Amino acid sequence: MGVAKHRYDGDVLLFVEELWFFLYVFIAYIYYNFKLVVLVFIMNLERAFVVIDGFICCGCGNCCRRAGGYVYVDREEAKNMAYVLGVDLYLFKQKYLIESQGWWHLINGTGGACCFLDKENRCVVYEARPKKCRTYPSWPEIWQSRKSLDEERLLCPALNNI
Repeated sequence: MGVAKHRYDGDVLLFVEELWFFLYVFIAYIYYNFKLVVLVFIMNLERAFVVIDGFICCGCGNCCRRAGGYVYVDREEAKNMAYVLGVDLYLFKQKYLIESQGWWHLINGTGGACCFLDKENRCVVYEARPKKCRTYPSWPEIWQSRKSLDEERLLCPALNNI
């Protein structure tokens, strides 16, 4: 009869990485005044995305008017958006995408707003919007510090309800 081994025996690095990750989560939970209801973690090549349960978009469109940012899209997202718009992928790429250092991102519309934001602050490709748009406000740059969260709350009134 052998002695049962802990699942981390021989793999201390994995144990330390997981321990560090859960410590970060615990601190983040306490830091944000116990208002984070649910944290969902997706570990993929050391990336973690925090998804906030309870965030309800108020439809102000401010996140879509943010100047200076890029919304990167992959081929599948581009195909889906092209389908929603009723155009072929080639025409979609010519009209709505820019290639930069091997990556495709959406062009900016008037005043730096998203090119798919209409006059009523609605996304014309909402059903097929890119991952960056679907995961707002779970962007790491928003939650990296109290200051960045407070700045985002000035931009997005719905964040004040979390």
